[in-house]
Amino acid sequence: MAQTVLHKASDRFDVKSNHGESYFSFSFGDLYREDRLGFGALRVLNDDIVFPGQGFGSHPHDNMEIISIVQEGELTHEDSLHNEGVARKNRLQIISAGSGIFHSEYNRNPDTLCRILQIWVYPDRLNGSPRYQQADYTYPSPPDQWQVIIEPLHEGDSAIGMIQQDAWFSLGNLSKGMQIPYPLKKEGNGLYVFLVKGNISVEGQTLTTKDGLGISGSREVVIQALEDSEVLLMEVPMVKMN
Repeated sequence: MAQTVLHKASDRFDVKSNHGESYFSFSFGDLYREDRLGFGALRVLNDDIVFPGQGFGSHPHDNMEIISIVQEGELTHEDSLHNEGVARKNRLQIISAGSGIFHSEYNRNPDTLCRILQIWVYPDRLNGSPRYQQADYTYPSPPDQWQVIIEPLHEGDSAIGMIQQDAWFSLGNLSKGMQIPYPLKKEGNGLYVFLVKGNISVEGQTLTTKDGLGISGSREVVIQALEDSEVLLMEVPMVKMN
């Protein structure tokens, strides 16, 4: 029998700083709640607003898969492996931090906000070789179907985002009234549904914009659009590495 955990948008941590504002679905940094330590291998889901020309100076990461999905604007990247890149609305940025990497990222535009979803996933092994990837995808996604934008590195296509974990991310633009099933790709995985915008029904729960719902113990999840909606699905193992 499926188990669910609902995270309402209004119950996220709200953090303001000189460079922007962030909404944390899970515990992050100094903000801690015992019931908000992630969902399986999904550790961080931050909804970030970066002010014009602002950003994050060089800082370290290790043993984490870091995915940036830009919702608005452009985000520059530089790292200690000498990679440089720009993430935008239809281009993922992926860092497999592995044994350790330093990077910086900034809002490229001096006049407009940059809005990003920053997502961290525990890798399936520790201290691998760091890697950086950009991967383009179709935006908006084809209507009423799931577009895979992240898949495991061991079976990935270089045209799709790849991470060091048996995890799949998919985007969907669902039309009002449609019911779209999502069959999980690996037994034992769970599904975290994040509603980018709109209104949907999942497993008897109603989600509105920026709500999240974690579902475990199910092999298929059906999502019904109560209005035109944009949905991010994150299928992850229900174990994590500390």
